[in-house]
Amino acid sequence: MPKDLLEELADSLHCTYLSDLHRADLRTLLPDAVARIPASAHPLQEWNDAVLYLSEGGAEPFDDPEQARAFLQQPPSPPLQTQ
Repeated sequence: MPKDLLEELADSLHCTYLSDLHRADLRTLLPDAVARIPASAHPLQEWNDAVLYLSEGGAEPFDDPEQARAFLQQPPSPPLQTQ
């Protein structure tokens, strides 16, 4: 059975758990991992699931896999500094 997109990303980054994808050190590697996966390799629903999971619900679903892939290839934003 083929892996879904999130599992493929987790495997490519040597994550023990899917939730490891949220680790700051791995977030910086995520754009390169996504770049190695063609948009056509997974259905739109899996790309949108990855967008929602990795953005922690902070992004809207996309209409095509290329848009979702481009979103996931963006470098992570630096953490907000509190004063």
